[in-house]
Amino acid sequence: MPDLWKPEIIAVWANLQVLLLNFTMEKIGIADWIDPIVRHATDLHKLTIVFDNGWAARGLIERISSLDTTSQLQELTLKGVTKSKINEASLSKLLHNYRDSLRVLNTAWITLESSGWKSILRILSEFPILKSFSFNTLREARYDIQFPVASEIPTVDEGTEFTSRPRKRKDRTFNTRSENFQLAQVALQSEPRWKSPPCKSPCGDTIINNT
Repeated sequence: MPDLWKPEIIAVWANLQVLLLNFTMEKIGIADWIDPIVRHATDLHKLTIVFDNGWAARGLIERISSLDTTSQLQELTLKGVTKSKINEASLSKLLHNYRDSLRVLNTAWITLESSGWKSILRILSEFPILKSFSFNTLREARYDIQFPVASEIPTVDEGTEFTSRPRKRKDRTFNTRSENFQLAQVALQSEPRWKSPPCKSPCGDTIINNT
C-alpha cells in the first residue's frame, strides 16, 4: 500500500468531493488508511459508508468522528447490516462536526448500543440547513422504534409534505422507516415507542419532503 501521508497524495485527497467507503473488513485496524483520506479531504461534499461487517461499525464511526477535518460535508449516508451497532456519543459527535453544512442525512440498519435516538433527533432538529433526513429502521439494542402518530400528520408545517407508507405486521401498523428532516420534529412530538423483537425486514416507509 502506498504511503497515504505523502504530500503529493494528500494533495489528491484535498480535491476529493465524493467518497464511498465500502467497509467489508473484519478488523478495525485494517482501516488505518481511512484516516488520511477523510482527514485531508477538505473539499468533501458527499460521504457514503457501507458496512458489510456489522461489528466494525462502532470502531469506524468512533475513528471518523474524532478526526480533525475542515470539510463542509453536505450529504452523509450510513448503511449497515443487522449487527451494525454504534455508540450514541460517537454518532452524535460525527453529526455535530457537520452541523452547519449538512443538508442530507441517510441511515439504514444502524443500531445504537443503548438509548439515544431521541436525543439525536433533537440535535438534528437544530441543524440550520438540514433539508432531508431519511432512515430505514431505527434501533436501540434489540428494539425497533416506531412512530405511531407520524402517519396521522400529513403536513408538519407550511411547505413540508409528510407521507406514510406503513407496513402491517400481525394486524398492526408500524412506522419504522421514514424520510426527511421534519420527522425529527414529528418524532419528538409523537413519543416514539420501542417494539421487540425487531422486524426482520423494513416495517414501513414514511417520507417527508421539505421545500
